[in-house]
Amino acid sequence: MRTGRQATKAAIGLTAVATSLLAVAASVEGETAATIPSCQTAQLKAGHGFSSGAVGSLVTPLRLRNVSRGTCSLKGYPRVTLLTRHGHVIVRKVPRERGTVAHAVLLDPGRVAQAALRTSISSRTGNSRDCPRAMAVQIAPPHRKRSLRIKITLRVCQADADVGPLRAAPRH
Repeated sequence: MRTGRQATKAAIGLTAVATSLLAVAASVEGETAATIPSCQTAQLKAGHGFSSGAVGSLVTPLRLRNVSRGTCSLKGYPRVTLLTRHGHVIVRKVPRERGTVAHAVLLDPGRVAQAALRTSISSRTGNSRDCPRAMAVQIAPPHRKRSLRIKITLRVCQADADVGPLRAAPRH
């Protein structure tokens, strides 16, 4: 009997310690995110990953790499504009993906944040060749006016596209 009570007390004690440690860790993480400066456009280099297809759409990861010597943070959705080869606008401000929430991403030097760009590849005629072709993407970090341009080839049917929030990219 006594062993059972001791085990219960020990379990309660360990649970309390674990809960306290989690609270402290969350507090430290919150303070760290609050004290790390936002990434400036000049600290970032834009790029993209491989596109993957789904029913009627294509998803392309747009990437922002921290090329500075210090850690910075990003939170939110990038501002994305799709352009033709000659710089004419196909979609001026790609809307945000609905139902998603943005969280702060801490970028140590060399680390990457990415956002999913979804474009429709279903045309009204059923032939994606009828759709305009984006040959470049302008991407601006959240809350920044200056943007970066990357070369990319994407079909954009019915000017239908959206972009998700920035997330930490997986390490390779």
